[in-house]
Amino acid sequence: MTLSDEEAAALGGRYGHEKMYKSRWGEWRTRVRLGKCVFLIDNACSIHADPDYPAVCRGFPYVDAETGGPYRFDQTICPEFEQRDDLHEVRRK
Repeated sequence: MTLSDEEAAALGGRYGHEKMYKSRWGEWRTRVRLGKCVFLIDNACSIHADPDYPAVCRGFPYVDAETGGPYRFDQTICPEFEQRDDLHEVRRK
């Protein structure tokens, strides 16, 4: 997931700066291990209750503005969507 500078600093301070990196384009991102965001544990977001829960994550699941239905995005951005037909939503702890 993409993080703002403020989110990266706050989350890095609490959970470890090794869990994120700055891309070559200068964007902060969460690390991915074994095809999943490092904060996704047992298909549940481990930082959902954090006050600095990323804005990008707060918007999930996304809604298509034109149809009002599920947003159909390039599923190759998340290997879980390609590998698991049953993945419709991420549980919140």
